[in-house]
Amino acid sequence: MAEPLIEEVLEERLQKVEAKERDAIVAAFRTAKDKRSQAQEALLKRYARDPRCQRRRAGQALPRIRRAADPVQKAVAERRKRMPPPLEPWRR
Repeated sequence: MAEPLIEEVLEERLQKVEAKERDAIVAAFRTAKDKRSQAQEALLKRYARDPRCQRRRAGQALPRIRRAADPVQKAVAERRKRMPPPLEPWRR
């Protein structure tokens, strides 16, 4: 489910990057973290964005993300309503 959204985000964010460099960035992104070279790490760091993406901004930019996230958010909220209250900490 997330793979098409990831591809869409990558396409959107890398529109203005030259094709050769874009391919290198995508390859670095798809490479397992422990197998990336120093050059790949540097490339990803150079094009990294703030990971604290606001949900509203992401939803406006990519409506598919909002449509995919809304049912998940509703399911989580429903599940939290049914959870028992937290246990009291042990007293000594």
